[in-house]
Amino acid sequence: METMLVTRPVRVVLADDHPMIRRGLRLILENSDEVDVVAEAANGQELLDLVDLMDPDVVVVDVGMPKLDGLEAVRRIRDRHPGVKSLIFTVHDEEAYVHRAVLAGASGYLLKTASAEELIKGIMTVAEGKAALHPSITRHLLDGFAGMSEPKGRGAEALSQREHDVLQLLAYGKTNKEIAKELGIGAQTVKTHISHIFTKMGAADRTDAVALALRKGMVQ
Repeated sequence: METMLVTRPVRVVLADDHPMIRRGLRLILENSDEVDVVAEAANGQELLDLVDLMDPDVVVVDVGMPKLDGLEAVRRIRDRHPGVKSLIFTVHDEEAYVHRAVLAGASGYLLKTASAEELIKGIMTVAEGKAALHPSITRHLLDGFAGMSEPKGRGAEALSQREHDVLQLLAYGKTNKEIAKELGIGAQTVKTHISHIFTKMGAADRTDAVALALRKGMVQ
C-alpha cells in the first residue's frame, strides 16, 4: 500500500443517517487543524454524489444507512474514485461486517467507542495510505484470514445458483424485500432460500451465514 505524507488539512466527508451523530463528529473534527469537514451525507447515495462533487481525501462512513448501505457505498467509491480513502466508523464489531468492509476496499475500521483523538488519528492514518484498525477488529481479520485457508465446509457446493445469488446479496447487506426486488422473486421465496442456506451451511443467522461465506470465498 502506498504511503504518502499529508501536508495540508485532510478533506473529509461524513456519512451517517443520524443528524446528531454527524453534528457531534463535525464539532470534534473542526477542533483539529488537521481535518477539514467539507460535506455531510445522510445516506449512501448522497455520499456517492458528494464524493463525485467534492473529491475528498477521506470518507468517514457508518455501516447502516438508508438508500444504499455504507459498505456498498464504500465499494462503489473504490471503483469510481480509487484515490479516496474510506474509514468505517460504526457500532458493529461483528466479524461479517469487518470482512465485508475489507473486501469493499475500506482502509480503516473504527468503533464508535473510539475517542476523538483516535478518530482523528484514524483519519490521518488512512489519508497517508495506511490501515487504521481497532484492536478487536485486527483479531477478527486474523481469525478470518486463517479460516480462508481451510477447505470449503458443509454447504459450499450444495447451494443452488439461486441460493448463491441470495447469499451474495445478504453479504451486501440487502433486506429480504430488496433481494426479492433485485432477483425478481417473491419475498416468501427469499425467506425459503435463506432458510435453505442456513440449513446447508449450518449457520445460525444471517450474520453467521455471511461470515462463513466470506471465510470460504463463496461471496465477495
